[in-house]
Amino acid sequence: MSKTPDDIFGVETVDELTALFAASMDRLDDTKADARVWLLKQDVPEIAIDTWPGPLGVAKIETLAPGLFDFAEEGRPAYIQPVLVGGEFTPICDLIAWRPDDPAKWWTSYGSGIPLGVAQLDRGELLGEPLAIRRTPLSWLVAGGMGVVVTCWSMTLPILRSVPILIAEDDPHAEELYARFRAGAGRIPEIRVWNQQAAA
Repeated sequence: MSKTPDDIFGVETVDELTALFAASMDRLDDTKADARVWLLKQDVPEIAIDTWPGPLGVAKIETLAPGLFDFAEEGRPAYIQPVLVGGEFTPICDLIAWRPDDPAKWWTSYGSGIPLGVAQLDRGELLGEPLAIRRTPLSWLVAGGMGVVVTCWSMTLPILRSVPILIAEDDPHAEELYARFRAGAGRIPEIRVWNQQAAA
């Protein structure tokens, strides 16, 4: 599923995304006392805030339909995460924004459909490695970037069908995943639960 930035948007758009994200990182420095402390209280490792699987920024945004956002000086603050085209140090292909009052709801800048942690999706598909599915960008950060966050189910579900084992966060999450697979035709992967997987 990995693509080059040119495949997705073109160099000018990737440069624009990188510049916008850099500006949001400056804002995180300006609001460190609140935004940074909140993340630490949610058990996000400090390294995740500053380097990988971040870094994170904060910016004012307005939300658009369907599931998109734009930067807006009159908007409400949100955390900004980069979506990378591959693993660590690869180019930015999209941005995700979410707010601490509802981390389960997020928006993307361009709607690329590329998951957070896409390199791990590739390894699950091509090498058959178990793949953890995270509910939210926040839970992905808390896990140190282990697993993926699906940003577009219609794009990613067919690929997930070829991964032998998926790991859910808990039993209700496993049921949610099974329901998604049962709703369409094709192979249903084995789905395990994270704490049970760790004990196995």
